[in-house]
Amino acid sequence: MTPQYIKINGNGSKFYYKDKEMTIFHREDGAAIEYANGSKFWYLNGNLHREDGAAVEWNNGDKSWWLNGERHREDGPAIECSDGYKEWYLNGVELTEKQFNKKTVKEIVLTMDEIAEQLGIDVSKLKIKK
Repeated sequence: MTPQYIKINGNGSKFYYKDKEMTIFHREDGAAIEYANGSKFWYLNGNLHREDGAAVEWNNGDKSWWLNGERHREDGPAIECSDGYKEWYLNGVELTEKQFNKKTVKEIVLTMDEIAEQLGIDVSKLKIKK
């Protein structure tokens, strides 16, 4: 593991750095910035980065997902605000929700019996229209 340098300011906020000069935020096992108010920021080698959750968590509940310094999330909006506002990003590129869903939809393979079961109807009532 890379050596860490930690600074704790007067109000108890913690800042983790990769370098002795304390210029590159970095932490491999938690948030690199932990503000006393509860906001947290995950950094790796100076870039906002987290693979298992939001890289930015504000104390008001707002969250944003980052990967290697770019806004990015493949399983939902990359920005979620506590007031319900959302934005979608893949590799730093902003998308509409519709564009996002089109790019991230996974192939679904179902049998006719499985489709009928999900619809709650008899399989004999299903027809494939061309």
